[in-house]
Amino acid sequence: MQSNKRTFHDLLSITRKEANQSVDVMAVLLNISAEEYEALETWKYPDEETLKRLCLMMEWNYYDTQRLIINEMISPRRPTPEHVPPDSANSPVAPDGVPQFGVPPTGKGRNSLGERLHEVRMITGQSTEIIALMLNLEEEEYLRMEQGTPPSDEVLRRISVIYNWNYQDLVSVLRSEHAKSFQPSRVGMPFLGSTAYTAHFRQISQELEGMFMNLSATEQQMVLAQLELIRDTMRRQQKATPA
Repeated sequence: MQSNKRTFHDLLSITRKEANQSVDVMAVLLNISAEEYEALETWKYPDEETLKRLCLMMEWNYYDTQRLIINEMISPRRPTPEHVPPDSANSPVAPDGVPQFGVPPTGKGRNSLGERLHEVRMITGQSTEIIALMLNLEEEEYLRMEQGTPPSDEVLRRISVIYNWNYQDLVSVLRSEHAKSFQPSRVGMPFLGSTAYTAHFRQISQELEGMFMNLSATEQQMVLAQLELIRDTMRRQQKATPA
């Protein structure tokens, strides 16, 4: 692994040719099909197990190779080879040729962030370990994100850089998710003349105000979205209640 200018695909192709090995032989040694191996030399990245076998066979340093792959994946303007199939892992591609990893297919734009992360990981054939490394997270933390745990603002920004996604769009997705999960049940109007509910309401408001200042900007946006939903629900109830 001597040249930083060569891509992973270039290095794999050059090393195979220098060793005078055929595509079929390499595929057998890696326990994959010839078509899968050809994809590794042109556009696709190996999964975790294939990468380990490849490094052992080529006598490459596993961590250096992994770093090379990660750097290529997070490059915001990584070129798309001509032989990438139109429905392959690196599709769709923006008009300027920049691959937009994980952009939901037509009709699936309402996927949650966790679903999108899972989808793009499956499409690119990467392990949770590699994606967690790219995001500077523990693997367990990343898995929780795929299962629906919202990321911190810092991690959300890393996600937008790695996948070339719009940060504000991701914030909107998270706000939408939280708004949908926060569906207050319809409650009756408090008894007239009751001061207990009013006092309790003021206490909760003061506690919220104190905690609100300690939240990140993203968390504040989520809380505001929930409060707006409560306010709008109360407005509808008041309009529906006869005078």
